[in-house]
Amino acid sequence: MNRDLDGKVVIVTGAGRGLGRSHALEFARGGARVLVNDLGVAVDGTGSSNTAQSVVADGGVAVANTGSVAIEQEARGIIDTALQAFGTVNIVIKNAGILRDKTFANGAMDNFRAVLDVHLMEDDQFNTFE
Repeated sequence: MNRDLDGKVVIVTGAGRGLGRSHALEFARGGARVLVNDLGVAVDGTGSSNTAQSVVADGGVAVANTGSVAIEQEARGIIDTALQAFGTVNIVIKNAGILRDKTFANGAMDNFRAVLDVHLMEDDQFNTFE
């Protein structure tokens, strides 16, 4: 197994399922320590992820964080959790995303804002931290 990522710290947002989970598991297999961030694995944002436990069960190192990437204080908490657990951050995979399966005509403005906050503000939240 290639261990090119030994000693690196990776944050993966939206790591509860799908591509984010795959990213977290593969980074861990490569030797990285992983902060697994996910608000909730269900489509409505509820439910908890077992990705961090899966990393550990496979012999890797991971911590979980359930903060929202769309809320500045919680996004800062994602970074802080990684720093407290591992001392540094080398890579951030901004994978978080949500779906509100409604058309514009049938959707509420709050749903539209929630999608924008996660998909667009995640980039802004993480780019503002030094």
